[in-house]
Amino acid sequence: MSASAPSSHDLSLAAFTINIAESNFRHTQALEALRWPDGPVCPKSSCGAKGPAIAKIGGVKQSHRSGLYRCKSCRGQFTVTVGTIFERSKVPLNDWLWVGHILSSNQKVLVTAAEVQTELTVTYKTALKILKRIAAALRGYKGFNVGFGYTVRVFLTNTRPLKPENLEIWRDKYKTRRGGGDGVPKVTGLLATFALEVTPAEDDLERTERLLRLLLAAVPKPSKSAKKKVAKLRRLERSAVLAATPQS
Repeated sequence: MSASAPSSHDLSLAAFTINIAESNFRHTQALEALRWPDGPVCPKSSCGAKGPAIAKIGGVKQSHRSGLYRCKSCRGQFTVTVGTIFERSKVPLNDWLWVGHILSSNQKVLVTAAEVQTELTVTYKTALKILKRIAAALRGYKGFNVGFGYTVRVFLTNTRPLKPENLEIWRDKYKTRRGGGDGVPKVTGLLATFALEVTPAEDDLERTERLLRLLLAAVPKPSKSAKKKVAKLRRLERSAVLAATPQS
């Protein structure tokens, strides 16, 4: 990642990088704490097992990647990224956290794909895909956009009413939503517990945590390979039905 000038904003980013994003396991632990505050849960929709039914196998053998879990109920394996926009991404998880913090820390200037390209030392195409995936995940959020970074607020849908008579009702709901109600992520300060020696600005970490909670809860868009797999299964089902139908 490129060196930055010693401003308060850059010092905050540097502290976040040292404490969370570039640590080998802390980025995975941070996401697990945000997604599973009460312990790992099987992400399979037909299962949802938790507690004693989940066993951690990551790191037991060299062939097991860190953060890998096994569900005893459905016998499936999963990590914290399964079922999120981070699943099957070739971009390292620490780079995703880094981009999330950049988007949350910058309050006045729009973060561009070229800046993400420079920070992560990746191609422009990869940087653009990261921003597009984040923007697609945030489109389903209908809460208030206060409490996020400037670029994130651009991605979010503005729910402010146009009619003046509805503004008072909107402001009353806003007070509740800022406290964690109506689908707006509530900040718990979990990211601060993963800081080591130098702690980033508290406001920056709160915005980063709020963004990460939205991204973890967002339903990822099916990939092209997943769509092809579903289409193939449907063709096979139709073929089986036609084969089982008696010919007149």
